[in-house]
Amino acid sequence: MLHIDTSFDSDGNNKLHHIMKESSNYESIYRALDEYSHKSPRKMRKMAGCCNNQGKLPIQLIPNFDEKNEKDEKYKPAIYQIMLNATPSKARPLNEYLNWKEVCQKYQIDPDSRLGKNVKLGCEAVNKAREKIYFSTTHPDAMKYRREDFASLTRDIDYNRNEYRKKICHYVLLSDDIQFAISHQPEQVTWTLKTVLSPEQLINMIQIRISVFEKNNRGNCSEFSDFIEDYLNGKANTKASSIIKGDHKFNEIDPEDKENAVIVDGWSGEVSPKFRLDKKSGEYVPYKKLRYFYPYQYQNRYYMFTPRYNPNYHKVEDIFYPTMFDRTLKRDESDLTKYAYMLMDKLDDKEKFVLVWFILPILKDMLKRKRIDMSEIRDLRDPAKTLIPLFMDTLTRQLLVNEMKTINQLENRMIWQQGLDQDDNVEPQSTCFLF
Repeated sequence: MLHIDTSFDSDGNNKLHHIMKESSNYESIYRALDEYSHKSPRKMRKMAGCCNNQGKLPIQLIPNFDEKNEKDEKYKPAIYQIMLNATPSKARPLNEYLNWKEVCQKYQIDPDSRLGKNVKLGCEAVNKAREKIYFSTTHPDAMKYRREDFASLTRDIDYNRNEYRKKICHYVLLSDDIQFAISHQPEQVTWTLKTVLSPEQLINMIQIRISVFEKNNRGNCSEFSDFIEDYLNGKANTKASSIIKGDHKFNEIDPEDKENAVIVDGWSGEVSPKFRLDKKSGEYVPYKKLRYFYPYQYQNRYYMFTPRYNPNYHKVEDIFYPTMFDRTLKRDESDLTKYAYMLMDKLDDKEKFVLVWFILPILKDMLKRKRIDMSEIRDLRDPAKTLIPLFMDTLTRQLLVNEMKTINQLENRMIWQQGLDQDDNVEPQSTCFLF
């Protein structure tokens, strides 16, 4: 039996990290990985799914040697294949629901205890969210989508998020009850915008978001979290949390109660105790169940990995809903930010909110995609009056571009289908999405 040391050094590196860093050729890497994967696949998967304290997974450290050796290079694809298979993509399929009694049995929880009741409530929330969302671009299920389906789904989610931002800004502009605390720190070249929201206003904003995304059943972890937050509102002490540097959002019930705290993750379909009682120390310690989302691209294909959370690199941050719309505008060297900073004195508080929270992110994206030119923004005669119309114009243009892409894809699919009718030997398109 091969003994594999799965411990970590002071930098969070395990044996796989060291193999990638210290090997001088691909053959030696391949021989070691091949032996590990055959003789101890469980430990192999465990190590492959752990990042070091710099946030690097072993697969990210596969080297590119300067000296090319044709005989040695042939091992490189095999190394990637082993690591792609070993790195976990663990998440319950989106069409599967949770049975709370099975979860209690798995973690040996008394169903009648407070912890058991929290687990039941968490499972109900996850199942309700999964009734609303069953398509995602970040879930491992997405690896089964065809290229055009994935692209269409991405556009749908982007469109929904733009619609949500538009509705929120409409809500803010029409409401006379929302208060703003806006301050200017000239010495730091910074504007700070804070919204003062009542619990009712917060729920209204979450429900506005939900109303957009439940129309076409699309969303990622952030949308799952909002559905769960809305369901748990008034039923439990709950909060939403985000894994910083891990691009993932989830919910918690009774988060500060170590005996009864529960992690509720609608995206991954997991409900579990947040803490466990350590028999040796007699103290409650965190369950090592948290995972984060990491997309990885290899040879024009994306893989949706779900590695383990590393507290030495990642950080769990509360998403405190009363401050979720707070923003800071700091002047930097970009033309758009300089321009926005100059505009702030000309806008009232509500317009400042709309500019910083809503319009700037869209315009940044459109500049990046070259759908609008900075000169179009700079040449406005009266920016304070034409800012909103300009935004609506660019948004309309963006939607038209998306619509044309959709039409072109439908035409291409029709042409491909006609080819199938004429030639039964045509190979069907891949079930994996490729870029």
